[in-house]
Amino acid sequence: PLVSADPNKEALTFDYQYGMTLSTSFTGEDSLDLVIETGGGTAGAATASAGILDMNAMGDTMTLDGITYTFPLGDALTVMVGDSTDVSALYSTACAYSAFTDLLSNCGSATAAGLGGGTDTAGTASSATAAASYDFGNGFTVAGGVSSAGGDTDGILTNESLDVYGVQAAYNTDSLGVSLSYAMTETSTTAETTFFGINAYYSLDGGPSLSIGFESEDPDASAEETGYFVGLTWDDFGPGSFSIGMS
Repeated sequence: PLVSADPNKEALTFDYQYGMTLSTSFTGEDSLDLVIETGGGTAGAATASAGILDMNAMGDTMTLDGITYTFPLGDALTVMVGDSTDVSALYSTACAYSAFTDLLSNCGSATAAGLGGGTDTAGTASSATAAASYDFGNGFTVAGGVSSAGGDTDGILTNESLDVYGVQAAYNTDSLGVSLSYAMTETSTTAETTFFGINAYYSLDGGPSLSIGFESEDPDASAEETGYFVGLTWDDFGPGSFSIGMS
């Protein structure tokens, strides 16, 4: 059953999503990866899992959700190209929080630090993505990329395609980390939205890991919005781990 459109009513729903990643290597240092997923629900359906768990509505159809090829150039540079994959796939966002629900596990910077792929004006074409990361070897990394989707009609990186661009600088160690992320997404052929995100974590000695996040969204067509996140994670909690957060 679907969640009722009436906000004063509730409904019990059952939703599922299943995925697998198939990987192979040609040189031992590169990686060709295919993501296959299936799930319940119908596209556009207002299910609870779509908003809380960020599950995809696939109508019980098995789908090739993405394909990427990642390879090194030298000792420090890693390059990734792919179809239907995220610009942020090579990011090193400073967040120690771990949770089943994507609503909190994006650590407060879902777009700036979790930038997806581009689309076309009809929202139907898959995206072509190119990204790279550089590891300076002392905990400091820089990553970024671009994604575009236009299919046979709009083309790639044209005025008609809705492209996305992102870049991140991060510093991570075993006990602390900080990352700054920037993203620009084209929302129409004449408008765009920019995002800026800050994330940090600190692992307390003998205690939990504290993660915080902040993101600002500045659309051309409306007022600026901001959001924040705070979370605690205990890595050793009984047989597993325990996390609590607020966003």
